This record gives sequence, structure tokens and C-alpha cells, in this order.
Amino acid sequence: MSFPRREHKGVTAKESRSTGEDRNFVKTKDEVVALTEEAKHAAMAAILVCVSLYLFIVETSLSKKLGSERLS
Repeated sequence: MSFPRREHKGVTAKESRSTGEDRNFVKTKDEVVALTEEAKHAAMAAILVCVSLYLFIVETSLSKKLGSERLS
């Protein structure tokens, strides 16, 4: 899917969005880099949450298993 392109007329993408002038304005390279960095950070945070949850579940199940073996 390709987006319509237009010549840059000195209006930044932010100004264009604030006026509602053009919703399909092509983003600048700096905006794309910033969004990519933000997406990387969000992905790393999600991975850390998943790993932490996995380790918590493993730790809980192991402590239950070891606790029940110690009692018997």
C-alpha cells in the first residue's frame, strides 16, 4: 500500500496534523527514527515483562514442588 506523496512546502508534519490539512502526510526521517526507537523500547519492555512473569511462574511452581517433597 503506498501513500500519496506531496512536495514539502515548508509546513512541518506536526503543523500539518494540527491544522488537519493532510492526514496522509509522509513523515520525515527524524520522525520515523523516533517512532522506530520508541517501538524498540516498547518491545524490550514487553519482553522483560514476559521473562519476569515466566521466571515468577517457574519459581512458584518449583517452590511448591520442593516444598511438598520436603514435607514427605
